[in-house]
Amino acid sequence: MLRVIRSSIQGIDIDTDQADEFEAAIDAALGRRDEVRETFSLDEIGQKSYHLAVMPYTDPNGEHRWVIFDSGPSECDFQDTDDLDEAIAAYEEWVRGATAGAMPSYDEDGEELPIWDETDVEGVSAKEIYDGAAKNDTARLIDAEWAHEEFSKAEESYQQATQRRQVAFAKMIDSWGRGGQAVLAKRVDIKEPTVKVVADKGRALLAQRHEGDEKSGE
Repeated sequence: MLRVIRSSIQGIDIDTDQADEFEAAIDAALGRRDEVRETFSLDEIGQKSYHLAVMPYTDPNGEHRWVIFDSGPSECDFQDTDDLDEAIAAYEEWVRGATAGAMPSYDEDGEELPIWDETDVEGVSAKEIYDGAAKNDTARLIDAEWAHEEFSKAEESYQQATQRRQVAFAKMIDSWGRGGQAVLAKRVDIKEPTVKVVADKGRALLAQRHEGDEKSGE
């Protein structure tokens, strides 16, 4: 779902206390020229006067997201999403909308000039036209890298949670003695055999830790 993070034409969807941090994160990505899709027109000195793009960035909360922006001489609208396909679709829609709403200009011979200096959106006129599908491939590589990074963090967290449960089960049952396993099984709504397996793994883990502590103390 698109989230407005910076705009001169509508309200934002983020905490206003973080607005400056979001702006800094976006400006940093722009400074690195991180755009993976873009359409723009240049002014007389070669600066981008009207710029639409899709760009990866990490927001102030540490989340990898895709920002889509429409930045012109007098207005700007920056929105982001964690869904790359949504970002690409929004970008192409924005470019086509901006193209349809632009006033045409003509050369000395009365020939209509392209609105954009560069684009990668199919069917949009520009002086330089690039393959948007190929640029999407670059974006999908970044997205896959992010997904692997998030998976690795989740896997590490899962392993830590698993071991904590194993040890906690073992300690509780060993402390309670006879009947502790049944009490715990009822409390956590897990069958007794499963509780026993979890606790057995916890005891093995505790033994390994104890053995490691003894070796380190030698």
